[in-house]
Amino acid sequence: MSDADTKKASVFAENVWAEVAAQAARRRLAGRGVNKPHIAKSMDDIRAHMKEDPAYAYAWHANIAMAMYDEFPDSFWVPDRSEQHKIANAAATRFMKNIFAIDTYYGMLDDDA
Repeated sequence: MSDADTKKASVFAENVWAEVAAQAARRRLAGRGVNKPHIAKSMDDIRAHMKEDPAYAYAWHANIAMAMYDEFPDSFWVPDRSEQHKIANAAATRFMKNIFAIDTYYGMLDDDA
């Protein structure tokens, strides 16, 4: 498989995953008696903007990670604050994948430099 074919397959898989995640979210809302298509549309719009602009997606990631990091008490079991950064960034990565089907990670914008 050529690099171009691999890239096409990757983009296709991302789009399929995003649609599956959106449909699952709609089913969960519908199962709770919630039928609010404007919410689903808003989430789809945010997801689309994140796919178009990695810096926007990373801004969400960074804010989620820092909110978690800021909540760690000083007595948290991790002796090194850099480990807390790693934990917070891993949690933000997971959140972004689960909610928006977007793969973000600490330093992702540095890859293009």
